[in-house]
Amino acid sequence: FSKTFLLKLKKTKFNNNSKVFLAVGFSFLLILSYFLIPTTYNKENIKQNIKNQILKKYNIDIQFNNNVTYALLPRPHFTTKELSIIRNNKKIGEVKTFRAFISIDKLFFFQNFELKDLILSKTDFNIKKDDLIFFENLLKTEASKNKIILRNSNIFFENFDGEVLFINKIK
Repeated sequence: FSKTFLLKLKKTKFNNNSKVFLAVGFSFLLILSYFLIPTTYNKENIKQNIKNQILKKYNIDIQFNNNVTYALLPRPHFTTKELSIIRNNKKIGEVKTFRAFISIDKLFFFQNFELKDLILSKTDFNIKKDDLIFFENLLKTEASKNKIILRNSNIFFENFDGEVLFINKIK
């Protein structure tokens, strides 16, 4: 009786459907763990790495005002609230929501992760005449596959007395 019971148990436990289910389940766990690796990174090192890459690629100096969090969907990315854009030690932009998408192929290695696209949402730029060069330099940056997307943003152009001359909306 015990031999037949064990034989039946082995047959039902390891039939083709079970093998497929186990393989799919194991693959799903491996893929999920691969995409969740950045949650183990040191947040201060992530901030510094993002800041350095943005300065190098786009010549934009930023300052984080809040913690950086990692999100998996729609693509792996780091996000933060309340980020400042700095030019000549002066804050010229305040970003409400910042997302930095990262490349999937270098996700395993913290030192080598690469930023792909940047999304700056609800950004308020307070600029004067001498700060216009920021946008000129931004337009002159080398064209690449990577994008900087400004959503629902405003440009407040001020005179030297700090009075707003005009407001431009960026949808």
